[in-house]
Amino acid sequence: MEVQNAMIMDPNMMMMMPQMMAMAQMAMSQSSKTKKKFTPWTEHTSPDGRTYFYNSETKQSSWSKPEELKTPSEKLLSKCPWKEHKQAETGKVILLQLRH
Repeated sequence: MEVQNAMIMDPNMMMMMPQMMAMAQMAMSQSSKTKKKFTPWTEHTSPDGRTYFYNSETKQSSWSKPEELKTPSEKLLSKCPWKEHKQAETGKVILLQLRH
């Protein structure tokens, strides 16, 4: 008899499974209960197709996405010192390290 796609689990891992499941369920229920906070920022598209952001309270526009609108993963990426940049002339994508 041939067994395919068998998974061998560490006994310690098996003991942690109920805890991991409970944590996942708790995280899912919290995220579904999270209400969206009011933000004065709205997303728009310029006539040439670029995305910009407008703040109705300050009457300011920005090409950069405000922190308030960023997803958790976008917030994490914004802390990374390396950024991708596409060269207009060649179309090459290069990595730049930003220094503050």
